Amino acid sequence: MKNIDELLQEIIDFGELIAYTENPANPDFQHACSLFSEYLSHQFGMVEINARNLAWDGDELRELQQLLVAPQNNSHSCINWIRNLFQHCTRLQQAQSVAA
Repeated sequence: MKNIDELLQEIIDFGELIAYTENPANPDFQHACSLFSEYLSHQFGMVEINARNLAWDGDELRELQQLLVAPQNNSHSCINWIRNLFQHCTRLQQAQSVAA
């Protein structure tokens, strides 16, 4: 079972990978975002119970859960989805590092 920190790192890694996509209108890109969103939602559901034992703010976790929702199937929404998710996870990770 993963913890929130591992999940955040996976999101950041995926966001960095997606940042270099040459063609965001490609259906494979959109499909990859959709599959990743499904995977993240599943993983988040498995760590949500344990997350309460960590120093995570409930609002931060709720916002993360909302950002995991699959994007619409168009390139603009996929790009915005991963960008917003990436930025939120980066902020959470930095805040956790400062708090430690």
